[in-house]
Order: sequence, then structure tokens, then C-alpha cells
Amino acid sequence: MKSQSTKTEDILRAEANKYYEKYLDSPSWVEYCLNYVGNCWNIQTIIVETLCRLPREVKEFACQRCQFVSITEGVCLNLFNTKCKWIIIISEVLDKKDVCKTITINVARAWLHHRSLLDADSKETKDAEEQAIALVTNWGLSEFLADGNEEIS
Repeated sequence: MKSQSTKTEDILRAEANKYYEKYLDSPSWVEYCLNYVGNCWNIQTIIVETLCRLPREVKEFACQRCQFVSITEGVCLNLFNTKCKWIIIISEVLDKKDVCKTITINVARAWLHHRSLLDADSKETKDAEEQAIALVTNWGLSEFLADGNEEIS
């Protein structure tokens, strides 16, 4: 039989774990862990909001293994000391929907461990694109993939 102090410790531990689990799903955690290089607060906010909608294990992967970079024009970046394997470059001139699409498609590519594919017409590139789109759809974020001016929620 557990003593009263052990029961209290168990309750406190359970409450702390609940709080921690909730924190892992919060924008604060994503913003804290996010690897972002750029000067556009709006882009950083969109990245955080988008990553918060991903499944937890994908969100953790994106925060730990992806470097997000936003650019407007030519820029010189030193990313040699980054712990990230994947660098996702986002144009600051895109609208919110296109930024969300860029983030989700490229996090999906990183999650699938696709290599960088520069030849847009190759079968390998088209297959990789289809796999990434299928994964984003599986994550429940197909709204980011639609063309047009629909609002994203």
C-alpha cells in the first residue's frame, strides 16, 4: 500500500507530465525550438502556426532537423554550424497560403528523407512530389495544397 506522500508525489508527477505534454503541442515550444534564419516576423509566425498543426513526431522532427530560411533577395548565409540536415528556404514575398504549402510539402520531403531534386521534369522528382502530397494529405492538411484563393483555417 502506498503512503500518503507517495500518492501525492504520483499525483504531482502526473500533473507535471500532463502540463509537459500540453507544452509540447504549444506554439511557445515550437517557437523556442524552431531553427529559423530570417528577418521576417510574419514568416516566422506562419512557420510556427503551420508546424503546430503537424503530428507531434513530425513537428519535433521539423524543429530538430530542419532549418527554415526566409529570403527576399540575394543573401549570404553561413549554415555550416547548424545541427539540421534539411534546409527549407521560404520566399518572403509569398502569401500565407503559399508559405504554408512550402513548409508542409518540404517538411514532408524531409520526413520521407527525399534528397534534393532539382530536375522538375524527372520521374523521380514527380514521384517524390506525389509522395509528399500524399503525406501532407494524410496529416489532414490538404487545404494547404489547393490552388486558388481559399482561406486557410
